[in-house]
Amino acid sequence: MVFIPSMELHQELLTAPQFCRFAWSHDADGVRAVLAVKATTLGLKYLTAEPVLHVLLFPVAQAVGYAVVVNEGGPPALLWSVIQSDDEKAALLSAVGAATCAVHLFSEAAINVASGEGSVSSPAQPQVPITNATYPADLGAIRAAVATVLDQLLADPASNRSDLIEVAGLRWEPVSSVLVTANGGAYPVELFADNEGAQQEHLAVWLTEHLDPGRVLVRPQVQNGAATRELCDLLMSYSGGSFLIESKALSVLGRSGAMPSRSAMAENTRNHTKKAVNQVIGASKKLAQGAGITDTQGDEYHVDRGNPPHALILLSDVSLLAGHEGQCLSDIERYRTKSGGFLHFMDPSGLVRMSQAAAMLAAQSERHQPIEAFDALLIRRWRTVGKRRQINLDFRIEMEA
Repeated sequence: MVFIPSMELHQELLTAPQFCRFAWSHDADGVRAVLAVKATTLGLKYLTAEPVLHVLLFPVAQAVGYAVVVNEGGPPALLWSVIQSDDEKAALLSAVGAATCAVHLFSEAAINVASGEGSVSSPAQPQVPITNATYPADLGAIRAAVATVLDQLLADPASNRSDLIEVAGLRWEPVSSVLVTANGGAYPVELFADNEGAQQEHLAVWLTEHLDPGRVLVRPQVQNGAATRELCDLLMSYSGGSFLIESKALSVLGRSGAMPSRSAMAENTRNHTKKAVNQVIGASKKLAQGAGITDTQGDEYHVDRGNPPHALILLSDVSLLAGHEGQCLSDIERYRTKSGGFLHFMDPSGLVRMSQAAAMLAAQSERHQPIEAFDALLIRRWRTVGKRRQINLDFRIEMEA
């Protein structure tokens, strides 16, 4: 069951990091209301582990919002939206009144990775006046009000009028995709695949390959005495610099028992991060020493060694580093001291935004290539991290018309 979103929804899926949206589906069964959910791959795995999907409806000012509840083994995460059009309002009303509803899940790269359908249960006497909802002119202005309402609901469900919609009996069907790169490489992605680490690497290759087609090297090999060993997961280099990417995805599907708690995932992430920092420091040292770099077939790969390198540690969810910002900032300084380069902590959502922004900037320039824009954006992001002393950045580039 594949869902092809409208152009408007597709654009929103490309630009918004996480959200949910009631929309219309046009397929062989006719026109019907569906729920689209975009989240991190890790968040989607938590969502699909629950037998029932919960949607909270709540009033905020004169508008009506709704949020998908994600149980992460602690305080729930809420992926929210606010009704912004007659079309969306009609879709929500149709879904609430229907016997069943289809739910379509999208990953960080706006790829439909799973779909399911379940029976709908809604209150007989709703508290939230959906039909009277007005549409906010500025969604950014209402963001703080939404946060306040949701905090109240989490602290005390009776503190505010709200309705709980349940979609039960969901049977998730994976939607398999193949990401094709500019040089003809094919990388399969699937939400429920056993090789969770490889899935994140596949996405990273796809996101970086278009920056400089043919220059992303998977599993680069470095000369180590008479033998060779893997330098890092991905390497990309051009005349102005080099980029080492070390991917540290969390594996959760193969574990026995219940899904691990968010606190356990945070501890695992920090342990992975410590290892990754040491790995990229060692890899950068090898580059500085002039060690030969080849692909897995033994063919030489030219690496720029005259400019400070970038090292990207790609995590499942960078927000899991909350509480460890001080150590991460120390790691950034240590990498700067050891290699003279720039260390970045990022997740797939962040990498999507950076690669999108680089492509947009290059498209408006007559002189610069996407790889150059990516380089410049990373340096700007690195400086912003140091200035704000904050690892988890919502980094955006606003383009003038």
